[in-house]
Amino acid sequence: MTSLIFRYLFDPLCGRCYASAPALAALADRYGDRIQMVPSGLFAGSGARPIAQIADHAMRTGKLIAEKTRQVYSDAYFCDVLRKPNGKPNSGPAMYALVALGEIDRSLEARFLHEVQIARYVHARDTSLPAEVAAVAIAVTSKAGISLDADQFEQSLTDDDPLAEKVHHRTAASVRLMDRLSVQGVPSLVMTVDGEDLILQGSPIYSGGPALIATIDDTLASHSNLIN
Repeated sequence: MTSLIFRYLFDPLCGRCYASAPALAALADRYGDRIQMVPSGLFAGSGARPIAQIADHAMRTGKLIAEKTRQVYSDAYFCDVLRKPNGKPNSGPAMYALVALGEIDRSLEARFLHEVQIARYVHARDTSLPAEVAAVAIAVTSKAGISLDADQFEQSLTDDDPLAEKVHHRTAASVRLMDRLSVQGVPSLVMTVDGEDLILQGSPIYSGGPALIATIDDTLASHSNLIN
């Protein structure tokens, strides 16, 4: 094997991406320096629709995910986030925060995504709001021994042209990758071994860390047998 890269396609407000969080955590533990986080922008820009339009679907999906994966969805999330008057899910601030943290240390990206998901689905915080997202980011960097100015970081989530350009670059890369590989929806994990792409969706990334690592190990073993 000469090269191995993982590109994780996701959106910070995607419930199904939350379902794949245990698998992503295991992947980060094993292959942290080989993971590229590729936000799709599903719930940003024109994708940021009123919560009332998607609340019923999100509730059904959340309960199904909780049943199948044991990921925690609090009653407060169902009541206070999905039923928030005039709520409008917008993953823009979380994408900006993730990319900004990646400029400091790329390993912070996966950690931040996990914490911002917990903030939303467990603690019922509205992670469409820059202030909430910034608070999560500051907590993540603090745990890593990194000090950031909270007010300055929050402002960067809505008023930082260079950061906006970096986020646009990531989401554009996501669109190109999904188009090239005919990937439908997120989350998706693109595993590239010596230039060959394998798309992992569904059970391999919803069944937890051990299942994903086993799939990867089997794939690498098969690849090694083919070239030897």
